[in-house]
Amino acid sequence: MKSTRVITRRGGIKSAPKFGSFAVTLTQLNKAVLVAKKEIIQQVQKILQSEKRKGQVEIILAGDALLKRLNREFAGKNKTTDVLSFPFNENVSP
Repeated sequence: MKSTRVITRRGGIKSAPKFGSFAVTLTQLNKAVLVAKKEIIQQVQKILQSEKRKGQVEIILAGDALLKRLNREFAGKNKTTDVLSFPFNENVSP
């Protein structure tokens, strides 16, 4: 599948398929760690394609302080975490 790559304002990569039904956005907030953005996006696209899913996936790579705040805001847990995930078919708000 061919896609269009766009660099976002925060330095992320957005890959929107030209004829597909999903988009993947990856934003890296902590620039100190080297991340293979293109490869991550390609893997997520393969998963979405194999699952025949439609929609948008946003991946944000962040540090402990932001993850702790988001974990408190969305999950009610005042501690850091490795991963925050939300249902694919639902809009989530605090």
